[in-house]
This record gives sequence, structure tokens and C-alpha cells, in this order.
Amino acid sequence: MKTKNVPALVSKYVLDMLLKNIEDRTVSIIGDNTFNNNVSQKVLKPLVTTQERIILSSGRMLQLMLLKDETTFAHHPSLMIGHIGKYAKFFARHVKVDYPYGDKSIFQDMYELNATILFLGEPTHVP
Repeated sequence: MKTKNVPALVSKYVLDMLLKNIEDRTVSIIGDNTFNNNVSQKVLKPLVTTQERIILSSGRMLQLMLLKDETTFAHHPSLMIGHIGKYAKFFARHVKVDYPYGDKSIFQDMYELNATILFLGEPTHVP
């Protein structure tokens, strides 16, 4: 989710509201994939640590989520996806072959769990 066009305090407010009373729910935040998919940066990516990549590929809301100890991350080749809540560990489980989309992907898992997706801000591009 590209949230740089969403005011910082709005990002914090929305995240706080999503995490309120989360006992039986999971909040997943999908980061910006332009950093991970930018061909011109392929040469530089090996010089970036995992922690640096998390920050560089994250919008404000995902960065705020990083401050929470219970945050887990999905294994996905192009997206940074953070989770807190009931299914967080399920979404972060390790799989031998990481399919980004399709039958064995985290998105299929979300579909099967009848997830609701909320987009914030103006769309920057449609893949």
C-alpha cells in the first residue's frame, strides 16, 4: 500500500483503529512493491540489509506496525507484508516454494479466510 499520499497522523489513527479489539481478527499491511520490483535498483539491493529493506519498502502504516513486538512478516518475493493478530503466524509460515500469487499464495489464504481489503490513499498504479 502506497501511503505517502495519506497524512502521517491519519495513517497512525487508522492503524490504531484497526488494531483495537483485535482478539479474533488479523490486520495485514501490504507494503509498497515498487522498491522490490525496480529493475534499476537490482545492482544495489544486495548491499541492503533485511532491516533496511523493510524500511525502504514500507509505507508509514507498515513502519508504525514494525514498532509492535507481535508483528510477523509473510515470505513473499516482491511484497513486504506485516501481520498482527489471530492468523499472523499462519500468514508468516515458511513455505518451500513461495508463489507470489495463485493457489499457494498468501493472497489465496486471505481469500479462503474471507478477508476484507481496505485501500487507503490515491492509487499510484494498477498492475
